[in-house]
Amino acid sequence: MNELASARTASSTKERGHTLDRLKEFWRRFRKNKAAVFGLIVLLLLIFASIFADQIADPALITKISMDRKQPPSAAHWFGTDHLGRDLFVRVVHAAPTSLTIGIVVAAFSLLIGGTIGVTCAYYGGIYDEITMRIVDILSAIPGTLLSMVVVSVVGGGMRNLIIAMVIARFRGVVRLARSAAIGVTGREYIEAAKSGGSGEFRTILRHIVPNIMGTLIVSATMSVSSAIISAAALSFLGLGVQPPTPEWGYMLNEARSYMATCPHLMIFPGIALVTTSLSINLVGDGLRDALDPKLKT
Repeated sequence: MNELASARTASSTKERGHTLDRLKEFWRRFRKNKAAVFGLIVLLLLIFASIFADQIADPALITKISMDRKQPPSAAHWFGTDHLGRDLFVRVVHAAPTSLTIGIVVAAFSLLIGGTIGVTCAYYGGIYDEITMRIVDILSAIPGTLLSMVVVSVVGGGMRNLIIAMVIARFRGVVRLARSAAIGVTGREYIEAAKSGGSGEFRTILRHIVPNIMGTLIVSATMSVSSAIISAAALSFLGLGVQPPTPEWGYMLNEARSYMATCPHLMIFPGIALVTTSLSINLVGDGLRDALDPKLKT
Protein backbone atom coordinates (compact mmCIF):
# COMPACT_ATOMS: atom_id res chain seq x y z
CA MET A 1 0.00 0.00 0.00
CA ASN A 2 2.85 2.35 0.92
CA GLU A 3 4.62 1.52 -2.35
CA LEU A 4 1.48 2.39 -4.34
CA ALA A 5 1.11 5.71 -2.50
CA SER A 6 4.77 6.49 -3.06
CA ALA A 7 4.44 5.73 -6.77
CA ARG A 8 1.43 8.03 -7.06
CA THR A 9 3.25 10.81 -5.22
CA ALA A 10 6.28 10.45 -7.46
CA SER A 11 4.08 10.48 -10.57
CA SER A 12 2.25 13.59 -9.36
CA THR A 13 5.53 15.34 -8.57
CA LYS A 14 6.94 14.46 -11.99
CA GLU A 15 3.81 15.76 -13.73
CA ARG A 16 4.00 19.06 -11.83
CA GLY A 17 7.64 19.31 -12.83
CA HIS A 18 6.75 18.83 -16.50
CA THR A 19 4.02 21.47 -16.23
CA LEU A 20 6.43 23.95 -14.66
CA ASP A 21 8.99 23.26 -17.37
CA ARG A 22 6.38 23.86 -20.08
CA LEU A 23 5.37 27.16 -18.47
CA LYS A 24 9.00 28.27 -18.28
CA GLU A 25 9.53 27.36 -21.93
CA PHE A 26 6.33 29.21 -22.88
CA TRP A 27 7.44 32.36 -21.05
CA ARG A 28 10.94 32.15 -22.56
CA ARG A 29 9.47 32.07 -26.05
CA PHE A 30 6.85 34.73 -25.31
CA ARG A 31 9.29 37.27 -23.92
CA LYS A 32 11.42 37.06 -27.07
CA ASN A 33 8.64 39.01 -28.78
CA LYS A 34 9.29 42.52 -27.45
CA ALA A 35 6.10 43.91 -28.98
CA ALA A 36 4.07 41.21 -27.23
CA VAL A 37 5.70 42.01 -23.89
CA PHE A 38 4.93 45.70 -24.42
CA GLY A 39 1.34 44.82 -25.29
CA LEU A 40 1.09 42.67 -22.17
CA ILE A 41 2.32 45.54 -19.96
CA VAL A 42 -0.20 47.95 -21.51
CA LEU A 43 -2.99 45.39 -21.17
CA LEU A 44 -2.15 44.76 -17.51
CA LEU A 45 -2.25 48.52 -16.88
CA LEU A 46 -5.67 48.70 -18.55
CA ILE A 47 -6.94 45.80 -16.46
CA PHE A 48 -5.54 47.47 -13.33
CA ALA A 49 -7.31 50.71 -14.28
CA SER A 50 -10.54 48.79 -14.85
CA ILE A 51 -10.39 47.01 -11.50
CA PHE A 52 -9.58 50.19 -9.57
CA ALA A 53 -11.63 52.59 -11.71
CA ASP A 54 -13.62 53.81 -8.70
CA GLN A 55 -10.41 54.69 -6.86
CA ILE A 56 -8.79 56.34 -9.88
CA ALA A 57 -11.79 58.48 -10.83
CA ASP A 58 -14.80 59.35 -8.67
CA PRO A 59 -17.81 57.46 -10.11
CA ALA A 60 -20.12 60.21 -8.90
CA LEU A 61 -18.66 62.44 -11.63
CA ILE A 62 -19.69 60.10 -14.47
CA THR A 63 -23.06 61.76 -14.94
CA LYS A 64 -22.41 65.06 -13.17
CA ILE A 65 -23.46 67.89 -15.47
CA SER A 66 -21.79 71.28 -15.08
CA MET A 67 -21.58 74.63 -16.85
CA ASP A 68 -17.96 73.96 -17.91
CA ARG A 69 -19.02 72.54 -21.25
CA LYS A 70 -16.64 71.53 -24.03
CA GLN A 71 -13.61 72.71 -22.09
CA PRO A 72 -10.15 71.69 -23.41
CA PRO A 73 -7.80 69.55 -21.30
CA SER A 74 -6.60 71.34 -18.17
CA ALA A 75 -5.32 70.67 -14.66
CA ALA A 76 -8.89 70.55 -13.39
CA HIS A 77 -10.10 68.24 -16.19
CA TRP A 78 -7.25 66.19 -17.63
CA PHE A 79 -9.16 65.19 -20.78
CA GLY A 80 -11.44 68.21 -20.81
CA THR A 81 -15.22 68.15 -20.55
CA ASP A 82 -17.92 67.03 -22.98
CA HIS A 83 -20.94 68.89 -24.35
CA LEU A 84 -22.78 68.46 -21.04
CA GLY A 85 -19.86 69.52 -18.87
CA ARG A 86 -19.05 65.98 -17.71
CA ASP A 87 -15.42 65.15 -16.94
CA LEU A 88 -14.10 63.23 -19.94
CA PHE A 89 -11.24 61.55 -18.03
CA VAL A 90 -13.68 60.03 -15.55
CA ARG A 91 -15.91 58.74 -18.33
CA VAL A 92 -13.00 57.28 -20.35
CA VAL A 93 -11.63 55.47 -17.28
CA HIS A 94 -15.03 54.06 -16.29
CA ALA A 95 -15.69 52.96 -19.87
CA ALA A 96 -12.69 50.60 -19.71
CA PRO A 97 -14.37 47.97 -17.46
CA THR A 98 -17.41 47.96 -19.73
CA SER A 99 -15.45 47.38 -22.93
CA LEU A 100 -13.06 44.81 -21.43
CA THR A 101 -15.93 42.91 -19.82
CA ILE A 102 -17.82 42.76 -23.11
CA GLY A 103 -14.73 41.59 -25.02
CA ILE A 104 -13.72 38.91 -22.50
CA VAL A 105 -17.23 37.56 -21.89
CA VAL A 106 -18.06 37.42 -25.60
CA ALA A 107 -14.77 35.66 -26.40
CA ALA A 108 -15.19 33.20 -23.51
CA PHE A 109 -18.77 32.18 -24.37
CA SER A 110 -18.00 32.03 -28.08
CA LEU A 111 -15.05 29.74 -27.30
CA LEU A 112 -17.11 27.56 -24.97
CA ILE A 113 -20.10 27.16 -27.28
CA GLY A 114 -18.28 27.09 -30.60
CA GLY A 115 -15.43 24.94 -29.28
CA THR A 116 -17.83 22.35 -27.85
CA ILE A 117 -19.81 22.12 -31.07
CA GLY A 118 -16.72 22.01 -33.27
CA VAL A 119 -14.91 19.32 -31.26
CA THR A 120 -17.98 17.07 -31.03
CA CYS A 121 -18.57 17.43 -34.78
CA ALA A 122 -15.00 16.31 -35.46
CA TYR A 123 -15.18 13.43 -32.97
CA TYR A 124 -18.56 11.96 -33.87
CA GLY A 125 -18.78 12.94 -37.55
CA GLY A 126 -21.54 11.35 -39.62
CA ILE A 127 -25.03 12.83 -39.82
CA TYR A 128 -24.51 14.94 -36.69
CA ASP A 129 -21.52 16.65 -38.28
CA GLU A 130 -23.31 17.17 -41.60
CA ILE A 131 -26.46 18.71 -40.10
CA THR A 132 -24.58 20.90 -37.63
CA MET A 133 -22.14 22.26 -40.19
CA ARG A 134 -24.92 23.00 -42.68
CA ILE A 135 -26.65 25.05 -40.00
CA VAL A 136 -23.38 26.87 -39.35
CA ASP A 137 -23.02 27.47 -43.10
CA ILE A 138 -26.47 29.08 -43.20
CA LEU A 139 -25.65 31.32 -40.24
CA SER A 140 -22.28 32.19 -41.77
CA ALA A 141 -24.04 33.62 -44.82
CA ILE A 142 -25.20 36.52 -42.63
CA PRO A 143 -22.51 39.14 -41.86
CA GLY A 144 -21.64 39.19 -38.16
CA THR A 145 -22.34 42.89 -37.60
CA LEU A 146 -25.67 42.66 -39.40
CA LEU A 147 -26.67 39.59 -37.38
CA SER A 148 -25.74 41.38 -34.15
CA MET A 149 -27.80 44.40 -35.18
CA VAL A 150 -30.81 42.22 -35.94
CA VAL A 151 -30.59 40.41 -32.61
CA VAL A 152 -30.16 43.65 -30.64
CA SER A 153 -33.08 45.19 -32.52
CA VAL A 154 -35.26 42.23 -31.52
CA VAL A 155 -34.24 41.78 -27.87
CA GLY A 156 -33.39 45.43 -27.17
CA GLY A 157 -30.26 47.34 -26.23
CA GLY A 158 -28.18 47.09 -23.10
CA MET A 159 -24.96 45.37 -22.16
CA ARG A 160 -26.45 41.90 -21.56
CA ASN A 161 -28.37 41.83 -24.83
CA LEU A 162 -25.33 43.15 -26.68
CA ILE A 163 -23.23 40.29 -25.34
CA ILE A 164 -25.90 37.73 -26.35
CA ALA A 165 -26.10 39.19 -29.85
CA MET A 166 -22.34 39.19 -30.32
CA VAL A 167 -21.95 35.61 -29.07
CA ILE A 168 -24.61 34.46 -31.55
CA ALA A 169 -22.75 36.27 -34.33
CA ARG A 170 -19.26 35.03 -33.35
CA PHE A 171 -19.49 31.42 -32.24
CA ARG A 172 -19.82 30.31 -35.88
CA GLY A 173 -16.18 30.99 -36.67
CA VAL A 174 -15.04 29.17 -33.54
CA VAL A 175 -17.03 26.09 -34.59
CA ARG A 176 -15.12 25.91 -37.87
CA LEU A 177 -11.75 26.52 -36.23
CA ALA A 178 -12.30 23.97 -33.46
CA ARG A 179 -13.61 21.35 -35.88
CA SER A 180 -10.68 21.84 -38.25
CA ALA A 181 -8.14 21.59 -35.41
CA ALA A 182 -9.86 18.58 -33.83
CA ILE A 183 -10.09 16.65 -37.11
CA GLY A 184 -6.30 16.69 -37.29
CA VAL A 185 -6.16 15.09 -33.84
CA THR A 186 -8.99 12.53 -33.82
CA GLY A 187 -7.21 10.22 -36.26
CA ARG A 188 -3.97 10.04 -34.28
CA GLU A 189 -2.72 6.76 -32.81
CA TYR A 190 -2.97 7.86 -29.21
CA ILE A 191 -6.69 8.60 -29.65
CA GLU A 192 -7.25 5.09 -30.98
CA ALA A 193 -5.13 3.72 -28.14
CA ALA A 194 -7.22 5.60 -25.60
CA LYS A 195 -10.43 4.20 -27.07
CA SER A 196 -8.98 0.69 -27.11
CA GLY A 197 -7.93 1.10 -23.49
CA GLY A 198 -11.54 1.67 -22.45
CA SER A 199 -11.48 5.46 -22.23
CA GLY A 200 -15.00 6.89 -22.50
CA GLU A 201 -16.03 9.42 -25.11
CA PHE A 202 -16.16 12.35 -22.71
CA ARG A 203 -12.80 11.45 -21.17
CA THR A 204 -11.19 10.99 -24.59
CA ILE A 205 -12.39 14.39 -25.75
CA LEU A 206 -11.50 16.16 -22.53
CA ARG A 207 -8.15 14.51 -21.82
CA HIS A 208 -6.73 13.80 -25.26
CA ILE A 209 -8.32 16.06 -27.89
CA VAL A 210 -8.97 19.38 -26.15
CA PRO A 211 -5.43 19.80 -24.69
CA ASN A 212 -3.91 19.27 -28.14
CA ILE A 213 -5.97 22.03 -29.78
CA MET A 214 -6.12 24.40 -26.82
CA GLY A 215 -3.18 26.48 -28.07
CA THR A 216 -4.99 27.28 -31.32
CA LEU A 217 -8.23 28.08 -29.50
CA ILE A 218 -6.50 30.31 -26.93
CA VAL A 219 -4.84 32.40 -29.63
CA SER A 220 -8.14 32.70 -31.49
CA ALA A 221 -9.99 33.69 -28.31
CA THR A 222 -7.38 36.35 -27.49
CA MET A 223 -7.73 37.91 -30.93
CA SER A 224 -11.51 37.65 -30.57
CA VAL A 225 -11.43 39.85 -27.46
CA SER A 226 -9.98 42.70 -29.49
CA SER A 227 -12.44 42.38 -32.36
CA ALA A 228 -15.35 42.04 -29.91
CA ILE A 229 -14.40 45.32 -28.24
CA ILE A 230 -14.27 47.06 -31.64
CA SER A 231 -17.61 45.55 -32.70
CA ALA A 232 -19.25 46.53 -29.41
CA ALA A 233 -17.99 50.08 -29.86
CA ALA A 234 -19.36 50.12 -33.41
CA LEU A 235 -22.79 48.96 -32.27
CA SER A 236 -22.80 51.48 -29.42
CA PHE A 237 -21.79 54.17 -31.91
CA LEU A 238 -24.94 53.28 -33.86
CA GLY A 239 -27.03 53.42 -30.68
CA LEU A 240 -27.59 49.65 -30.53
CA GLY A 241 -25.12 48.74 -27.81
CA VAL A 242 -24.51 49.95 -24.28
CA GLN A 243 -27.06 52.56 -23.34
CA PRO A 244 -26.47 55.77 -21.35
CA PRO A 245 -25.75 56.72 -18.64
CA THR A 246 -23.23 53.82 -18.68
CA PRO A 247 -20.03 55.22 -20.27
CA GLU A 248 -18.77 53.36 -23.33
CA TRP A 249 -16.11 54.45 -25.82
CA GLY A 250 -18.21 53.84 -28.92
CA TYR A 251 -21.17 55.82 -27.61
CA MET A 252 -18.82 58.60 -26.49
CA LEU A 253 -17.51 58.82 -30.05
CA ASN A 254 -21.09 59.05 -31.28
CA GLU A 255 -21.81 61.92 -28.91
CA ALA A 256 -18.63 63.72 -29.96
CA ARG A 257 -19.06 63.54 -33.73
CA SER A 258 -21.12 66.75 -33.83
CA TYR A 259 -18.25 68.65 -32.21
CA MET A 260 -15.39 67.03 -34.12
CA ALA A 261 -14.30 70.28 -35.77
CA THR A 262 -14.59 72.57 -32.75
CA CYS A 263 -13.74 70.19 -29.89
CA PRO A 264 -11.59 67.37 -31.30
CA HIS A 265 -10.53 66.20 -27.81
CA LEU A 266 -14.02 64.76 -27.35
CA MET A 267 -13.16 62.15 -29.99
CA ILE A 268 -9.40 61.90 -29.52
CA PHE A 269 -9.30 60.48 -25.99
CA PRO A 270 -12.02 57.81 -26.34
CA GLY A 271 -10.50 56.91 -29.72
CA ILE A 272 -7.01 56.55 -28.24
CA ALA A 273 -8.37 54.37 -25.42
CA LEU A 274 -10.17 52.12 -27.92
CA VAL A 275 -7.18 51.80 -30.26
CA THR A 276 -4.71 51.24 -27.42
CA THR A 277 -6.82 48.47 -25.90
CA SER A 278 -7.34 46.73 -29.21
CA LEU A 279 -3.68 47.05 -30.22
CA SER A 280 -2.35 45.72 -26.91
CA ILE A 281 -4.60 42.66 -27.09
CA ASN A 282 -3.56 41.99 -30.68
CA LEU A 283 0.12 42.22 -29.72
CA VAL A 284 -0.41 39.74 -26.89
CA GLY A 285 -2.26 37.46 -29.30
CA ASP A 286 0.67 37.55 -31.71
CA GLY A 287 3.03 36.65 -28.87
CA LEU A 288 0.82 33.76 -27.78
CA ARG A 289 0.69 32.47 -31.34
CA ASP A 290 4.48 32.50 -31.62
CA ALA A 291 4.94 30.89 -28.19
CA LEU A 292 2.33 28.18 -28.70
CA ASP A 293 3.01 27.31 -32.35
CA PRO A 294 4.47 23.80 -32.27
CA LYS A 295 6.13 24.32 -35.66
CA LEU A 296 8.42 26.90 -34.08
CA LYS A 297 9.60 24.63 -31.25
CA THR A 298 13.03 23.10 -31.64
